[in-house]
Amino acid sequence: AGLEPSPGHVLTELCTDQGVEAEICVRLAHDLPPRDPPYDADDILAAIASAHPAIEVLQSRFVDVDKVDPLSNLADSLSHFGLVVGPAIADWRTIDLATEQVGLVVNGTEMKRRTGNPAGDMLRLLVWLANTGAVWAGGLQAGQYVTTGSWTAKDFVPPGAEARVVFDRAGTATVRFSA
Repeated sequence: AGLEPSPGHVLTELCTDQGVEAEICVRLAHDLPPRDPPYDADDILAAIASAHPAIEVLQSRFVDVDKVDPLSNLADSLSHFGLVVGPAIADWRTIDLATEQVGLVVNGTEMKRRTGNPAGDMLRLLVWLANTGAVWAGGLQAGQYVTTGSWTAKDFVPPGAEARVVFDRAGTATVRFSA
């Protein structure tokens, strides 16, 4: 699937697991190469062009990903298959993401609802990524979409399903699975 705008379309013959996670991702306005002194939260905020609701689509190369050791799972790109990106969130900086709620809706029925990102403050995660996590790759580049972790954990949807993530204020992203 790669990177697709919402509504995304995924062929079930290519993605048999049909896993989904609700996410918020950001698109970078400018490069964040490795540097000393390290980036702080203000540097990261200045580098963000936009924030978006998103669905990470999951497909593992392993038969039973839950029985795979952590390094093998990492080598499998943590089951990443693609990212479906919703429209830019208007005034995203005014949304309290700690109290923002998201629902996972499958075929019109809300399957779960969560509040906040379990990994915590997305800005803290992005500071770590810019200073440590992406150094091996030469840093982060303008135009890249960077996910900030699953809000709903991994869920699997049935063949032919439509999955939507619906944030209270941050918007919606949709993916359809079909033959």
